[in-house]
Amino acid sequence: MDKLKLILCLLLYGQIVISQDLVINEFMASNQSFIFDEDGDDSDWIEIFNNTSSTIDLSNYYLSDKDSNLSLWKFPDITINPHDFLLVFASGKDRNIAGNELHTNFKIKASGEELFLTFEGTIIHQTASVDLPTNHSYGLFPDGGTIFFTFTTPSPAYPNVNNTGSLDEITFTVPGGIYINSIQLQLNNTINTNIIFYTLDGTSPTTSSIMYNGEVLNLTNEMCSNAYIDQIQISPPNLHKPPTINIFKGIVIRAASFNTDEIRISEVITNSYFIKDLGIDHDSLPIVSINAEYADLFDFETGIFVPGVNWNEDNPDWTGNYYKRGRDWERKINVEYYEPFTNDGFNQYCGLRTHGGNSRRFPQKGLRIYARSEYGRSKFNYPVFNDKTLESYKRLVFKPFSSSWSQAGIEDYVSNKIVFDTNADGIASRPIILYINGEYWGVYYLQERIDDHFIETNFGVNRNSVDIMENWEGSISEGENGDFLNLYSFIENNDLSIETNYGVIESWIDIDNFIDYQLFEIFIANYDWPANNMKCWREQKTDAKWRWIFFDGDAGLFTYNYNGFEYALNTTGEGWPTNPKATLFLRKLLENEIFYFKFFNRLEELLNNELSYTITKEYYSNGLSLIDSDLNNQINRFSFPESYGAWYENVNIVNSFLALRSCEIKSQVKDMFNETIYSVNCDENNYLVSDLSTFPNPNNGHFTLTFNSNHSSRGIISFTDIMGRKLHEYQVTIFEGENSFDFQGLDLSKGLVLINVATEKSISATKMLSN
Repeated sequence: MDKLKLILCLLLYGQIVISQDLVINEFMASNQSFIFDEDGDDSDWIEIFNNTSSTIDLSNYYLSDKDSNLSLWKFPDITINPHDFLLVFASGKDRNIAGNELHTNFKIKASGEELFLTFEGTIIHQTASVDLPTNHSYGLFPDGGTIFFTFTTPSPAYPNVNNTGSLDEITFTVPGGIYINSIQLQLNNTINTNIIFYTLDGTSPTTSSIMYNGEVLNLTNEMCSNAYIDQIQISPPNLHKPPTINIFKGIVIRAASFNTDEIRISEVITNSYFIKDLGIDHDSLPIVSINAEYADLFDFETGIFVPGVNWNEDNPDWTGNYYKRGRDWERKINVEYYEPFTNDGFNQYCGLRTHGGNSRRFPQKGLRIYARSEYGRSKFNYPVFNDKTLESYKRLVFKPFSSSWSQAGIEDYVSNKIVFDTNADGIASRPIILYINGEYWGVYYLQERIDDHFIETNFGVNRNSVDIMENWEGSISEGENGDFLNLYSFIENNDLSIETNYGVIESWIDIDNFIDYQLFEIFIANYDWPANNMKCWREQKTDAKWRWIFFDGDAGLFTYNYNGFEYALNTTGEGWPTNPKATLFLRKLLENEIFYFKFFNRLEELLNNELSYTITKEYYSNGLSLIDSDLNNQINRFSFPESYGAWYENVNIVNSFLALRSCEIKSQVKDMFNETIYSVNCDENNYLVSDLSTFPNPNNGHFTLTFNSNHSSRGIISFTDIMGRKLHEYQVTIFEGENSFDFQGLDLSKGLVLINVATEKSISATKMLSN
């Protein structure tokens, strides 16, 4: 029984190895400002220990992370003294000059990989593949011993201490969040002999940072960052428009504990404070605070926000560091999310990348964040979207206000809300305010990221059994494309008017989903579709059907008379925004009578329900009210939109679009297909404008005209005198429900004035006195 207990203990606490003369004594695979090499980089590192009483010549020894190439990196002609340590940085810089700092030509994967110490091709020591948290190491205790441990207090080039669990912990007496009144707080740690250092500019502290001496910190504007990162050029020169006035700044405190050897032995703890008494008031919007190392965002070589080393002045709009993709261009950051009024949310480390297409070059960049276990937590465990029941997310997108093709900034948000009511798949979205390293970064929309994790959490499908296509050519986002290419080939080469062929497609495609997806894109008049912004998915199993996901409505809801059917059925275009390859599915399916009937029958249902102005105007009004109070801040930071007036003009265009689109669609269907679609909002027999009234009456040209309408339409408001002479005329959008128009300083002849309100199908009039 005692032997069994011993075996269990060894299995729980470490990996047993045979004692060796020369060993890999300790290594770190995720170094976040724990120790720096001669270049100031926090590189991975490997500690070698001489476990003998003799000096060992290292000239024929090698290190490697690949069992297929055990001679990957060679030690220089140096020796290691008895019971001494040698530190080698696993930085990928490949430096092996005797007497200088040593660097391997490989890095250690944070997710885990084996390491090998060899002598003339023979493995003399190796380590297991382990997934280590940031600033933790894996090593032997005692030095050169037989059991590996995960150390919470690493000791590069020093004796290992069995200190699992003894990592110093930093606590704040007041957590980060949104507050009304000024705050006083203190910092504490668990090991009194250590010293706390902190920063106020969003970067990680070092022993050169501000030393904390136990005093009460009064959070005032003097504690805001003075880094002025808003002045850094993060776009091509023609787009660089830094703010000319002071922008909002929160207070960010990042603290860590250091021992007497100036080695950091705690996590960097981050808390951001947004205090209304100090001028930070974003009404009812959540605040997200991202804090990162300066070099990770703005360095010429490594910064993901800047044009940098990858920018080419001969191709300025499509080059730059911000266009780089993949894990090599993911940066570790701390992210905080705070709900207004409650401060509910999350605070954790994660990965950050840029997001989007050509909009990456804009100053207000699209971003996305990745929760990974190597950063500490594998998910963002908070229900950030109140219209979904999900409690956690793996990846999230920050879509900038400035990605709008107009200056309205709400088209994509409103579209995402509307599509939820249809059979098309969609993503959750909500507006937030973003701060980066304490500085205001504008209005963003937090969204779900479409990937295998999205499919798994939303549809209950194993993410390892998912195919996701990202265009009509079958380019793979996740999984495989064989089934999609076979589907495309079948549709391209078969007559779908034949019942048996259409039956095959019915078993291959979710027809109801496909119809709603196509009709929705047509309805919102998405100019950046169908050749772009297409994603569809299926589960990798027999009889699974392809479904389409709507995303990216930035180019929609603007031109109400745009003929989306022509673009969805195009046969002559080349490339973008439409072409025959992108329209093949709908064109061929409409040749089938069953599909044709379902398509237009469903269109009539949508126009009278989910896409009617009665429904869509609520989403519009809600989106408008959420961001209205922050628009001037957005303008001051990014000069987009150009002005509040320009923004208001553009959001009114969105409103007019929603009000007029159903009747325009009805007209287009009649013209193109000779089909009659009934829409209650377009019933000519029921058009009525009523209850016209002016206030004050009489007036001197300053007054408000109000009336009710039972339909939405383009209209004309005209003013004539008693002789029938036209004085003024205005083209307007008349909305279903109550309408109100303010007139200021209108030049009218004295006496009786006739006011006509004419829509496309009706005319009404009232009178007023002008003095």
